[in-house]
Amino acid sequence: RDTLVGADLGWHLLLALPAAFLYGISIKLEVNTRKYLKINTLVGVPEFSGAGDSNLLHEGIYAQVRHPRYLAIMVGTAGWALFANYAGPYVVALLLPAALYGVTVLEERELLHRVPEYGDYRARVPRFVPRR
Repeated sequence: RDTLVGADLGWHLLLALPAAFLYGISIKLEVNTRKYLKINTLVGVPEFSGAGDSNLLHEGIYAQVRHPRYLAIMVGTAGWALFANYAGPYVVALLLPAALYGVTVLEERELLHRVPEYGDYRARVPRFVPRR
């Protein structure tokens, strides 16, 4: 267990409060994201069917960031790391953005081929961090 989660850094209320805030943000992001996703999209049917599905999501949260689910995962993982306060979750929280960036590069390459208007959308909407 120590190898997987690392050193126990102890529980602290000063970490638990921002952890709860971050986790709450991640839940709100996920709820707002799911409003626009059908079950077929969630399980990857468009990617595997190759059916040229051009239903580009560009409303609601998808008008703010291109990958709100990955943003929710990153924010939630940061909250989890703060709450758990073990070394391992901090490593995961630090490495996760780079890993998800790589995933989005591959996804967007596929989307550019499958959805013609994705290039314009990509130019307008940021990947993870919304503009204000």
